Amino acid sequence: MKNISLGQALARFTAYQNAENQPKYARAVTARIAELIDHCAEVGVTKLNNVELKHIRDWLRKTPKKSHPGAWKARHLAAQTFFNYCVFVSLMNPDDNPLTVSPRGTTLTNKPLLTEFDLHRLLMVVHDNHMGIQDKMACILLWNGYKLSDLNGLTVNDILRFPSPAKELAETTLQFRQHLRNNSLWINTQGNPRIIHEQKLNKRLQHYAERAELNDPSRVSASLLYQSGNYHRLSEVEEEE
Repeated sequence: MKNISLGQALARFTAYQNAENQPKYARAVTARIAELIDHCAEVGVTKLNNVELKHIRDWLRKTPKKSHPGAWKARHLAAQTFFNYCVFVSLMNPDDNPLTVSPRGTTLTNKPLLTEFDLHRLLMVVHDNHMGIQDKMACILLWNGYKLSDLNGLTVNDILRFPSPAKELAETTLQFRQHLRNNSLWINTQGNPRIIHEQKLNKRLQHYAERAELNDPSRVSASLLYQSGNYHRLSEVEEEE
């Protein structure tokens, strides 16, 4: 199979996007791939089949720090779309697709991440009252890979599957709610089910971060806890490998 230039591959990809997708999306996805190709050219890679995972990883690391939180994900998805297209139209063999494996580690996000020590400091300043215990559980679950949308669907029946620290906290609350019929994990002080709203939770997290004297507490959010926990778990996998 002929190893065509990245410019030629982009031209075909652009024609396909313009013909098959909405103009706004086509412009955005092709612009991101043009940025990737420029990055590859800077390191001397101009042929499609010569692009490696490390080139994409380094490009993702260049995502501007002040970009919106989804910027890394949007770039990563554009790269996946591009290389999958190249395989689909036989511009490259499936085995040559550099994104059959996703980049990991420090390329997971373009935002400064929290450390495990930051998490412990955050948890230490949260009060052990009704709301505080639920916030601690939420923090630990987010760190361990639960998305905010996942949290709101949890019931007391899910406690057995929780990571140890969250399980211990949850089990201590059960003795105070034996009279309640509602099965929701998250309840208010009246015993009624409650929803964890992202904006309200983030405000509380930022308040805790100030009390814990974390760097730039205004950036601390449910999303950052989730991303930071994912990074640390994936880093451990990389070290084992």
